[in-house]
Amino acid sequence: MNNKKSKVIKTAAAAAAGLFVAGVLCSCAPLYGKVGEMMESAAGLGREKVAETREERNVGQWPFGETRETAVAYSGPEDGEWDDEQDDMKPYEPFGVTLNESDGNYWFNGKPLAGLRDEGYNTMTCGIFAEVGAFVFVERNGNGNITRVYETDLKSFEDACGMTGLETSTEQRAEEMGYAFHRENGTVKDMDRKEFSVFETKLHAKYRNENAVVQVDDYVFWFDKNDQMELSSFCASSASRYGAKVYADYAIADEIDISRLDDEKTDQVIFDVLKANPESDKPGIGRQIKKAIAQAYGISENYITVEVDELG
Repeated sequence: MNNKKSKVIKTAAAAAAGLFVAGVLCSCAPLYGKVGEMMESAAGLGREKVAETREERNVGQWPFGETRETAVAYSGPEDGEWDDEQDDMKPYEPFGVTLNESDGNYWFNGKPLAGLRDEGYNTMTCGIFAEVGAFVFVERNGNGNITRVYETDLKSFEDACGMTGLETSTEQRAEEMGYAFHRENGTVKDMDRKEFSVFETKLHAKYRNENAVVQVDDYVFWFDKNDQMELSSFCASSASRYGAKVYADYAIADEIDISRLDDEKTDQVIFDVLKANPESDKPGIGRQIKKAIAQAYGISENYITVEVDELG
């Protein structure tokens, strides 16, 4: 289960969240595609990497004499930006700044990273987490080696960076963007990928009819009412000249427990349709996939959108 978001909305939301760009590392964008919160920095950094590739064999003849079908979930790094950002964060990892695989953000001391100040090297902020996250200072010795990474308070961080505005509340940021603001109980820090995905998706389903910012105990989500939920990876099989990906309206939560949705199961349904209908045309493949997904989960086809692409 993923969120399909508008790039314009994502960029605007991150900018409104109080993104400050300076130094070498300049982004607060989440990196994990299989869970929802997909903000981008105004600078366009931190694209998500290929999240997962699954291959299954014995379907048909693939080029170069190999048989396979493949499901790939990604939003794709652009110009190596993700690799650059990840490399820039590596020096801090031994000191407690870690990439949380469940939500795709950097965390410190049990909190999402709201800001990091490594004077002369890197400065980054993510204002969306200003109320719930950690502001961090980096100390180096005379040789330029990191000796300490520690949490500080917001005012000290702003003073050191020569900036203001991070004290703006999440609610005020939401209001400035024209988003509704809601508070919910809950913590995400100990969740695995599946748990985080289900938690986020249920919140998004609850507030699906509005552009909304939802703040929980240790995290903040931005939801756009035009988003769709990703039910699958992009699936391509050597048995067909088409590949497909499936989305659903968040109103699907009215018919099914979101936790029952399984992208691997959905991928397999798509593969089965592609394999069973090698001569079908593009509209036919779409109709058959939609019908098969609806039957697999016992839901109405009206909630489902299938995007079919012809493989080059």
